[in-house]
Amino acid sequence: ENTNKNQKSFYIPQLKEKIHVFSKPILTEKNVIDIKLVDGLVSRYDLLLSFDESGSKKLEKVTGNHLKKRIIITIDNNIVMAPKIAQQIVGGKAVITSRWSKEKTKEMKEKFLMIINKRKKLKEKYK
Repeated sequence: ENTNKNQKSFYIPQLKEKIHVFSKPILTEKNVIDIKLVDGLVSRYDLLLSFDESGSKKLEKVTGNHLKKRIIITIDNNIVMAPKIAQQIVGGKAVITSRWSKEKTKEMKEKFLMIINKRKKLKEKYK
């Protein structure tokens, strides 16, 4: 279902809610500088993502405009998480909290890093 030409709606059974997503990603792996596994404050383990300057500006704008809504995170076009935006993210660092075990959180970190590194290698190859 389309809500407008720039968004699509999806029902996510695990969340028991419909979410609206932009047709094109606002941030991509190109904007991610680093990902770290950190001890969680709310959950067991969190992922700390650091973004480049362009990604930081985009993240600040989108999180400021969409507080309390979900942000979709995909790997290879599959939704892997859809956390709610708790507050506007400024400064280029975002914490993704989860209820995953340390092993599952490490697995997600490795998947993110694999995608980022694959893209960087392709970019370097074709410079």
